[in-house]
Amino acid sequence: MGCENSPFGLRCRYFGVCGGCQLQDMPYGEQVEWKVGQISEIFGREPDEVHESPRTFYYRNRMDYAVGPGWVVGLKERGKWWSYVDLHECLLMSPEADELKNIFREFIRSRGLEPWDTRKHTGFVRYIVIREGKFTGERMVTIVTYRSSEDHSRTFLEFLQEASDRGIRVSTLYWGVNPTVADVSVSKELHLLYGEPYLRERLLGNTYLISPNTFFQSNSYTAEILLDRAVRLLEAEGGVVYDLYSGVGTFSVEVGRRAFVVCVESDPEAVELLRENMSLNGVSEYKAINARVEDMGLVEADAVLIDPPRAGMHPRAVKALLRSRPKRIVYVSCNPKTQVRDVRPLLKAGYELTYLVFIDQFPQTVHMETIALLEAG
Repeated sequence: MGCENSPFGLRCRYFGVCGGCQLQDMPYGEQVEWKVGQISEIFGREPDEVHESPRTFYYRNRMDYAVGPGWVVGLKERGKWWSYVDLHECLLMSPEADELKNIFREFIRSRGLEPWDTRKHTGFVRYIVIREGKFTGERMVTIVTYRSSEDHSRTFLEFLQEASDRGIRVSTLYWGVNPTVADVSVSKELHLLYGEPYLRERLLGNTYLISPNTFFQSNSYTAEILLDRAVRLLEAEGGVVYDLYSGVGTFSVEVGRRAFVVCVESDPEAVELLRENMSLNGVSEYKAINARVEDMGLVEADAVLIDPPRAGMHPRAVKALLRSRPKRIVYVSCNPKTQVRDVRPLLKAGYELTYLVFIDQFPQTVHMETIALLEAG
């Protein structure tokens, strides 16, 4: 895989330059040990469980590859927000995603489609976003451009045909438009060019529908561990559970098999998909609320599950939990610093951190997923 060009003699020749991985120069066991030590210091205690990823390479189900000047297609250069590494191989997703990315680079160059310049805010093609159902074999591609004034639908369908001719299966193709200067792959408008509108993925026997802009756990292999451990820690069989920041229902579906679940999510598209996913998996005992968590007020529940974005919870949401005082709170996070910040007021109010789980959802990187169980004293 190009290891002869790596400064560390590793599998990836881009390590040390590309910002996608930070720890590939360490054996995997040492990576996990180092991360556990770093996060234990943040919590001030050791975890009760540590779970390694079943796969250390080719584990991600989504990659957002940026397009830059010179028809570069890849990830940001380490420490440089304006510069991208032209990746011909990336060990995080799949060999098929690599091939698809390389076909895309050749395609936009041959068609003269101008790449986006993130410093000058000029150009046309911005991202190719690839999502894969690791347990379904489906693949969704979204080509993100700066504008939609010209109809490139036929052009992008030609790209799909080239990928198919090279043996790469794409089950869904979208053309997305981000007309802002913000360097993000989220599309303000979406045009379905080919296939089904959703990607399907399966976790613990449940089937989930995922759209281009909605969040889903990025490592399907550890997501099953995360889902199982979080739901078991709730211990809410037959009770009422609030799933805050519920998204498309990743946790809600499994919780809804055991309890009445109230799902709170601010993104209306995610709420629509949550309802689809609940129905698809035969879960009828639930309520979906399209609202911001910090606007919810009191929460009348036996247990609460929280899985906020990296920024953590809004202070008003933490205060609402303090007023509501559920018996058990299961807090899932990909950012232990904001998690500890949010948990601290709960500990001061009499909650006890009784169980802590670390799950390595992000091999080769400094990140880890954590689950904290808090019980009312």
